[in-house]
Amino acid sequence: PGAARLALKEALQGAATNSRDYQNHKEDLYLAALALTAERFRWRPQWAGTLAAGATRGPDDTWVEGHSTFTVSQLLDLGGTLSASLATDLLRFTTGDPRPTSTSTLAVEFLQPLYRKSGRLVAREPLTQAERDTLYALRTFVRYRKSFCVDVTSRYYRTLQQRDTVANQWSNYKRIRQSRADSEEMARAGELPNLQVDQARQDELRAEANWVQAVRTYREQIDSFKVFLGLPAEAAVELDPSEVDRLRQTGLREVSLTPESAVETAMQRRLDLLTATDRVTDAERGIEIARNNIEPDVGLKANATVPSGTGAQGGTYSVGLDVGLPLQRLLERNTYRQALITLERARRAADELQEQIKLNVRNACRTLQEAATSHRIERDSVELAQRRERASRELLRLGEAIARDLLEANEALVNAQNALTRTLVDHTLARLSLWRDTELLQVDEAGVWQEVTDVNP
Repeated sequence: PGAARLALKEALQGAATNSRDYQNHKEDLYLAALALTAERFRWRPQWAGTLAAGATRGPDDTWVEGHSTFTVSQLLDLGGTLSASLATDLLRFTTGDPRPTSTSTLAVEFLQPLYRKSGRLVAREPLTQAERDTLYALRTFVRYRKSFCVDVTSRYYRTLQQRDTVANQWSNYKRIRQSRADSEEMARAGELPNLQVDQARQDELRAEANWVQAVRTYREQIDSFKVFLGLPAEAAVELDPSEVDRLRQTGLREVSLTPESAVETAMQRRLDLLTATDRVTDAERGIEIARNNIEPDVGLKANATVPSGTGAQGGTYSVGLDVGLPLQRLLERNTYRQALITLERARRAADELQEQIKLNVRNACRTLQEAATSHRIERDSVELAQRRERASRELLRLGEAIARDLLEANEALVNAQNALTRTLVDHTLARLSLWRDTELLQVDEAGVWQEVTDVNP
């Protein structure tokens, strides 16, 4: 009593806001973006500065002094570094012969590797990989959102399916209870043996036990669903049973996508397959970088220092080469060979994922087709079971049937009713799974999936 009724759309929106697992995946994407911003920051001018001041008293003089240093450095596309610094020293004697002195030094340094660790590919690899990792994280999150929506929808409909089972078991219990009362009345009139009355009583107890068990299962499922949504288990929430009624009114939505076109669509659109293919490119790039690390160290270095101020003399300039011979490159060689293995593994992983996607899509198509056939069968089965139950009840009243016939008809009816709801939900979820597996499923900003109408690749 007083429970809030939660529609499917509200459940999807609430899950996107409150689900703990959903928030963890959002944070994973954010962390990847943070790593990218840190790497991009490294390629901006890096500024630094220090200030220092102090006073000193000696035997003859007292003076104050100050120092300041400002530096800026910039990474270069070819792997080099350009830096500049300005240092200023101030000194003033306050006793004896007061005199100030001031000197400033401007220093510029340029470092550029010529072989090892040189070139745009090697220099910008951390930034390149950070950008690609962010793209991969975004694709992963988009895939997760779609799978999460299907999961929420599945749990929602399965819980309502169990609620429908409770209603069917309750109706069955009431029918069997009425049959038991009719059997007792017929037995008092001498029209029915006591054995059949006991059978009716036994089935009434069984029907009541089935109803109690169905209620317990339903309550467990709805509590589990609330926790999955990020709500307290004791929250007064019920699911909207009209959602299943809408499924019944709409009926089975036809899917014009054939298994072949579904596989083709998945091959073109699947985000995880795009990522697996891109990782092959990453591995190929890694081989080039590992090969570069085997080269000798040759670096160009240039410096310029220009002083100014009291007693300053001319500046100094220097240029030179630093050469490091590749006498020991065992670790670099091993890294190169590991890069070759990584490439082969990336290719195999991409091939395996491609085949797995094909298998999953084909299975999803079969599941959808099976669910449609099963729904048609169970719909006919419900109609047949209803006629059988009415006929058995009338024949029992006329004395042309036994109580067991009616009890079996009731059992067949409740089983068919449960199966009909199950196959309806199965078909809905199979359709969503197919849209997800082919990457056609779309999720809006609120976390609600949209019905697919255009199935063109």
